[in-house]
Amino acid sequence: MSESEFDQLCQETAITLGIQTLLTTEYRRDLYRESDGHPYVVKILLGEVAKAGRPQKIERIVAGREEILDALFERTFVGLSPAAKHVFLTLSGWRSTVPELAIEAVMLRPSNERLDVEAALSELKRCSFVEMTLSPDRNVFLSVPLVAAIFGKRKLTVSPMKVAVEASTEILRYLGAAQKTDTQRGVGPRISSMFTNIAKKVGGRSEALAEYLPIMEFVAQGYPPAWLLLARLLEESDIENNIERAKDAVGRYLESTSRTKEQIFAWQKRAGYCHLKQDWQGEIHSLVEMSHLPETSFNDISSAANRINSLLRFHQVLDLYEVKVLVRKLAETMGSRIDNEGDATDCSRLAWLYLRLDERVMAARLIDHGLSQDPGNEYCSKLKEKLQQQGTIYV
Repeated sequence: MSESEFDQLCQETAITLGIQTLLTTEYRRDLYRESDGHPYVVKILLGEVAKAGRPQKIERIVAGREEILDALFERTFVGLSPAAKHVFLTLSGWRSTVPELAIEAVMLRPSNERLDVEAALSELKRCSFVEMTLSPDRNVFLSVPLVAAIFGKRKLTVSPMKVAVEASTEILRYLGAAQKTDTQRGVGPRISSMFTNIAKKVGGRSEALAEYLPIMEFVAQGYPPAWLLLARLLEESDIENNIERAKDAVGRYLESTSRTKEQIFAWQKRAGYCHLKQDWQGEIHSLVEMSHLPETSFNDISSAANRINSLLRFHQVLDLYEVKVLVRKLAETMGSRIDNEGDATDCSRLAWLYLRLDERVMAARLIDHGLSQDPGNEYCSKLKEKLQQQGTIYV
């Protein structure tokens, strides 16, 4: 590395570490001479400055360029906290880019000692034992430079942390191997791979799943779509209260995301779980919330109305005030779009909602509107006959 390239690297690294004011011209000159222009050595030495908070005396560590990295690695590794050593050895054992979110989740699993993972990662980044890459979806990916990983693997063979590290590494393998270029795809595919491989591993067995739940829940807190992956895994498992827990996982997703098109499936899934638990009010609530999303299709809204009419027919829930509020909300949402998007059958479904609310005149108007579109529609015809038998006045 030329001296001009060295100066640029120094400036960029100093800005990253926040130590610009500590690097004098003389110190830079000594650093260039003693590092022999090796970029990785420069980064490690500047990391030591950042850790100490002051310029460190630069001494010739070894005479040969081939040995200088090993000597620096030894010195840096000895000064790491136990948590940083654990994280470094784990990342060294799995030569792949790893989402920071995943390494945090694995390190915090119950079988590990309590670790300050955030502080450990900061420590490793400062001394250049790990490198960061930011993906397009704003997630941080971590990797260990090859020479550092070789050193880490060597240290692992005699480390008392070996068993714990290998257990952590095994879980990281569920993410699948990836290179730095794969970070352009974001964290989603890696998390999906992780959850899929865990599902294969546990095979639906509750005792096996329980070991991984804290990891998956931590990941989902940082990447909300993972709540939907976890819900499916819970649904297919034999864990106690699996459907209720799956419903709660979908609820966590809905709580932590914005009201956009992506929520439509989640509300439909939650409605399905409520149905399985015979939670009729919860099912109605889910269908109404889904219908109220700005990008929900009119067809989905009409299907929700049809399902709710069926629930109101066979289950005594309309006497609940909250349910009446929900039914009216759906009727108003559907009514605002029916003139432009609805057909005669849709009119009959909306008419039934208003009939449930005891608004017979509104129901009659909708039936007449439907029959004007399709005079032979059986649903509108039958409902009109019913209303006439009840003495409803048409206007």
